[in-house]
Amino acid sequence: MRYSILIPIYNVQKYLERCLDSILAQTNTDYEVILVDDGSTDDSGNICNRYCEQYPDKFKVIHKQNQGLLSARRVGIVHAQGDYVCFLDSDDYWMPHTLETIDARLKESHADVLIFGHYLVDVQGKVLEKNHPCISEGVYTGAKKQLVLEALLETTSINAIWAKCVRRTCIDSDRDYSPFYSVSSGEDLLQTLPIFDRAETIVIIHTPLYNYMQNAQSITQGKYLERHISSTFLVFRELGTYIEKWNLSQKAYIQRMGLSVFYTIKQLIRRSIGPGAYTKEERNAILDRLHQDDILSVIPKYSASGEPISLQICYYFFSKGNDMLFSLSTSVFGVVYRIKLLLNLKRAM
Repeated sequence: MRYSILIPIYNVQKYLERCLDSILAQTNTDYEVILVDDGSTDDSGNICNRYCEQYPDKFKVIHKQNQGLLSARRVGIVHAQGDYVCFLDSDDYWMPHTLETIDARLKESHADVLIFGHYLVDVQGKVLEKNHPCISEGVYTGAKKQLVLEALLETTSINAIWAKCVRRTCIDSDRDYSPFYSVSSGEDLLQTLPIFDRAETIVIIHTPLYNYMQNAQSITQGKYLERHISSTFLVFRELGTYIEKWNLSQKAYIQRMGLSVFYTIKQLIRRSIGPGAYTKEERNAILDRLHQDDILSVIPKYSASGEPISLQICYYFFSKGNDMLFSLSTSVFGVVYRIKLLLNLKRAM
């Protein structure tokens, strides 16, 4: 069998059929679909059962207790039998030519990993953005592979596991990932590290083959909480072991961690007032997490040049340990941010 398509599922009855039908629409049929129902409480499990009954030669389902996205993906990996593994999230869907395009590029390159572009779509399927890896299309092997490793460290554009097709032997399927099941941010980077370490040839294409639905419940659209910060820095510790192994820049590693601190400060600004604002408890938990040693150790080494002046001001007060001015500045810029949102909304009406 050529491809195993792994789909973790949790309470997505509204979008699941669209996802599964996008696989059935593929012209290449040399695949199996492994559905991992991670303890869904809606009708998702029944939908999985129905597709398995209708297409028993293509679909199989594993029902398990809820342990999160990472756990569901790892269960799917253990059961995969294809030469290559593709990852598809259950509220997203493929283009009709996705598997055909993947197969053609893999046959001509014999790559271990293929990374492709994607569309950002809304819930109705309207395209909002077209995105692709930040590095040029091409075959990266030998010394050139280092360019991909550097891009993984310095950007987030090749993090997503669902934007990759991976040779199954490059996946560390025998590793126990249960210590990471609590990770709620950064799990894609976590799983990509050993894949890139084992891969000899990586191919980049910019063609969008995947439709990623913008979901209001996702981390990027919802609240970025203390647990997300802790998850990110847990993954960064894992990244640090590969930085040394791959002989990558420690400075770039510090910058990557610093950007996460900046993202947290940006969220403190944007969610200081108005709908979706942090509660006092949520804000205090974030501030307490920012004052832990693994984050504070990054601050003196991080260069904030090039960031928006509002963020630089807030970051300056934070780096100097002036908690009162830090909280005041995030609140003031939060008011400014909210006023701008309201003015833009008024102009659009």
